This record gives sequence, structure tokens and C-alpha cells, in this order.
Amino acid sequence: MATSTETTGYPLGRQADLVDDGHRIHRRPTLDDVWTTLAVVAPALLALLARLPTIDLAYHLRIGSLIRAQHAIPRVDEMTFGADGRVWVDQQWGAQVLLSAVHDVGGFPALVVLRGVCAAAVGLSIYASCRSKRASARTACAVTVIAYIVAMPYLALRPQMLGAVLFAACVLVLAVRQRHPWAMWAIPFITALWVNLHGSFVLAVAVVAFAMLEDVVQRRPTWKTTIAVAGATIAATLLSPFGTNVWAYVSSLATDPIIRNAVEEWRPPTIDTLGGALFMSAIVALGGILARRGRVLSWLDLAWLVGFSLLALSAQRNVLWWIVAVMPLVASMIPGRSSASETPRGARIMNGAILSVLGVALVAALPWVGPRRPIVSGMPPAPLVAAADRQLPAGARVFVYQPWASWVEFASPDVRVFVDSRIEIFPESVWQEYQTAAAGGHDYHKVLDSWGVDAVMLPTDGSSLVGALAEDPAWILAYEDERGLLFIRDLATSTSPVPA
Repeated sequence: MATSTETTGYPLGRQADLVDDGHRIHRRPTLDDVWTTLAVVAPALLALLARLPTIDLAYHLRIGSLIRAQHAIPRVDEMTFGADGRVWVDQQWGAQVLLSAVHDVGGFPALVVLRGVCAAAVGLSIYASCRSKRASARTACAVTVIAYIVAMPYLALRPQMLGAVLFAACVLVLAVRQRHPWAMWAIPFITALWVNLHGSFVLAVAVVAFAMLEDVVQRRPTWKTTIAVAGATIAATLLSPFGTNVWAYVSSLATDPIIRNAVEEWRPPTIDTLGGALFMSAIVALGGILARRGRVLSWLDLAWLVGFSLLALSAQRNVLWWIVAVMPLVASMIPGRSSASETPRGARIMNGAILSVLGVALVAALPWVGPRRPIVSGMPPAPLVAAADRQLPAGARVFVYQPWASWVEFASPDVRVFVDSRIEIFPESVWQEYQTAAAGGHDYHKVLDSWGVDAVMLPTDGSSLVGALAEDPAWILAYEDERGLLFIRDLATSTSPVPA
């Protein structure tokens, strides 16, 4: 009996369990077991060893705590004075509650583990999708690991990573639906969860739309089921406290010129950034694979490839979706050999040793094991934040270096910052004022005075405003270290108006 993936139809390496007579079970572990394990463990290891950027994570933790404490989703912003109580659609509330709950259980180490679990889930889904498209175990493993490395710049722990887990699951459903048509019914349930976690839930609708197109073009008898799934998926997008407003929220984000100008990951990918360079390299490699291939892609596969490529080329953050969607197709185009039907005893011993090493490495990478190492990055120095807490009254207005603002909201909830990482909730005029003040030009004091700013928190080498405040008699240097400074307004000489 043949044992190749092409003849057995087993997607996850089960063909290696059978010998030629089709009756005896192979002794484990096989080489395919090693490839499968590596495809899951490698992304998890990379995620466990990387630091947690706080520029977005911290404010999600703060909001998640507020939601859990108040049993309500905030409808207006109360953490900044730059937004001044503007209406806010907090579509990602579910992710914020989850992140906050995990943090309360085990702090940032628990969040590191959560990211590792998410990375493993994404890796497993990509690997399974590759195998379902008849790639060998070795090819599927290699493609999965490469895919995760390319996607890493966009897999910080935030709601988008949870969206990546769910999108990878949808792609897997699409890959296995010919053998398991019932699997399509998982997508509406995935969507109902997704719509409360991240704005990328619209990709679930795109996946089902492609499935409908496949059914029509290939005249499959499942077209009625797929239409029913599509209707249920669209209905599931409304299972949010914000109803149809979630669609308006996603549309406004995607078209907001302020976001595209201010946020690097919303700009088209270029080789000037690590993520962009990795993506461009992947595009070149994909072109090479297509050029060496014996036959052209079907127009359905080409439509899938071109659609997600155009999406990725429109913004760097969309490279993540391109990776998850396209890599299984890439794996199907790479020739690979199946593992031998028999696994000699010596090979089993070696396979077991490799699996043991991977298991030990996974345990050693946990944040509670071994010497303590930095877990988070991107926040202001702890003594600087402590100094602000000691010297500023509750409700103080603090002009904070924007990449630090999210952490200040989390660590010092009694103060209010000017702007934070939620670019979309601030008018363009506010961002212009932020830039004016940060530049430290002759109009900086007008911005600080008009907003009634009580304190300014800046990195030592990150703003021209530092020098201007150091020479301004209306401001006192209250704290300084190698990384940051805190200036407090001298009330004895201040003439700024008190904000209403």
C-alpha cells in the first residue's frame, strides 16, 4: 500500500502510522512527529523569548481592568484630556478583558505564556493547512517556521494576535472543507467571538465569500450549505455591544489619513523596516517558487494570492494576514518526500531525543524558569513614573511622550495624559498641537498653557522640548535619570489658565 500524502489523504501525518500491510501500527515517534512538534514548538519558543512591547498592551490592560471593575464597556474616553471625552467605540473590549484577567492571575509572565500559546496555535493551524494541501511534513514545518519569523514584527501581544489565531483557524477550515464540509459551520462561531476581539473579523466574511466562489466555479454540491454559512457569518458580525457600528469603526480605521500618516505599520511595507524587508524577501521567494513550478496556478488560487498580496502591500500590519493565508498555498507548490513507512529503532530513539530536547527548551523558556530576564519593553523608567505619582495630585494633566503614554495610563491611573496610542480618537488638530509642543519651538508654551498641563514627562534624548523647558522659569525639573525627565509647572510663576 502506498504511504505518500497524495494517496492516503491524511492531513497531519497519520499515513506514517501504517505499514505496508495496512494492519500494524508503527511505533512512535516517527520523523513526521518531530516535524509536527517543531512546527508548533518553534513559534512558541520565539514568542516566549521575546519581550512584550507595552506601547499598546498597557492601555488594553488598563481598559480591561476598568471594564471588569465597572461591569460596563466605556463609551467615552476618560484616560486622556486631549480627546476631551469624545465618543469611543471600544470594539476590542473582549480582548482587553482577557488580557487584564490573565495579568491579574500571573502578571506579565502569564501574558508571556499567553503569547506563547497564541503563537503555538497559529503555528499549528498553518502547519495543518499546509498538510491538508498535501505538503510533506518537512515542507509544512519549514514553511510554518518561516511564516512565523516573517510575521513576528506584527505579532506583539495585543488584540490583533488573538485575531491572527482566529484567522488561522478560518484558513484551516477552508483547507479541510472538501473532506469535512461540516467544518464550515465553525466559522460563524469563530466570527461571533472575533467581532468582540479585533477589527480583523471582516476577514471571516472574506473567507466565506471565497468559499462561495469556489463552490460556484467548481459546481460543488455544497453551495447551499456555504450560502447558509455566509449568512450566519454576516449575522455573527452583529453579535457585539456596538451592533452595526463595528463595521463603521473598521471602515473609519482603514480610511483614516491621520492613522496612515502617524503610525508606521499602517503605511505600505518597504525594505527600510525589518518587517517590510522580511515581507519583500518572502515575495521574491514566492516569485521564485512560481517560476520553477511545472504548471500555472488555477485562477482561484491566483485570486486568493493576488487579493491578500494587495492587502499586504497596502499596509505593513496586513502582512500578518498575507502570511497566514498564502503560506499553505506556497507549501502545496514545493515538492517534498514522504517519510519512510518503517521507522527503525535507532531512528525512533533519535526522534525521541529530539522531542525531549524541544520539550526541555520549551520549559526552560518559561518566564518563571531559570535566571530572571526582562519581560517588557517600551515603558518609561519605573523611578520616573514613581516620582510622578509622588509629586502630582490626582487628576493632574501630564504631557507624556506618546510611546510612553500607554504605560503611564496603566501604571498611574490617577493622572490623565494628553494623547496615547489610540490614534483614531484624537482630532488632527490635537496631533498638530502635540507635534508643536514636542518640537519645543517658540509656541510650545501656548499648547501647554492652553491645555492646562501640570507636568511633562519626556525621554532625555527624545524631544527638543527638554531644552526649552530646562530654560523656562515656569517649569521645575522634578526628576531626572539616564532615560527620562519630569518637569512640573511652577505654580508660583505660572500664568496658565485652569482647565474647566
